[in-house]
Amino acid sequence: MNCTLNFTRLEKFMIGILLGGITLYWVHRHYQVAVNLTPSLPYKVFLIKKGESARRGELLAFQWQGGLGYAQGVTMIKKIAATAGDVVVRQERDFFVEGRHIAQAITQTDKNKTLDVAPGGKIASGQYFVVATHPASLDSRYRQFGTVNQQQVIGRAYPIW
Repeated sequence: MNCTLNFTRLEKFMIGILLGGITLYWVHRHYQVAVNLTPSLPYKVFLIKKGESARRGELLAFQWQGGLGYAQGVTMIKKIAATAGDVVVRQERDFFVEGRHIAQAITQTDKNKTLDVAPGGKIASGQYFVVATHPASLDSRYRQFGTVNQQQVIGRAYPIW
């Protein structure tokens, strides 16, 4: 039995629109592109896999709760330095996890705003201690930033460029 489907140009166009729309919807539900506008990390463009968990040493994308000059809901990307159960040790302005130096805190921003250095301690369930590579990055080293709550997490971020 031989079955041939003959579609008009309009029908082919409509099928293409439908398949394209389904594809775009799927991509939008599973991925997001983010652009880094600060020097906090050495990369400028990231692909975020929504809902994918990240481990220590990997990049985490999350929605900022607002404050410190950034609007609520802004997508931030930082490296996970410690996860639930890890102990972050603070010695003066230096931070360590499992004996490895992860970051050093500064005491004020380039705009002379005072930063309160976070105390360190055991990371609670559902929390992430995140840092960035730039020495003046706002991250979990500071009390004003704190840890990232699992509810803020968008997914794992992959640097593109």
